[in-house]
Amino acid sequence: DETAGGNFQADREERCSLCRGELYPGDPYFELEGRVVCEYCLGRYARGYFAAQRRRVGRSFDTV
Repeated sequence: DETAGGNFQADREERCSLCRGELYPGDPYFELEGRVVCEYCLGRYARGYFAAQRRRVGRSFDTV
């Protein structure tokens, strides 16, 4: 719908599970373990997902 000022406002369809940002029709996102994750939060999601596997050379990350 166009408003009197000429701005277009689409209906929001989804929100990112991490940042709670709105996703509109046509916006790309990832569906990971049943969660909607926007492109900008993918790295944050991956760091959290793989945190238990993080290591440092010569020792485990947990013993720092």
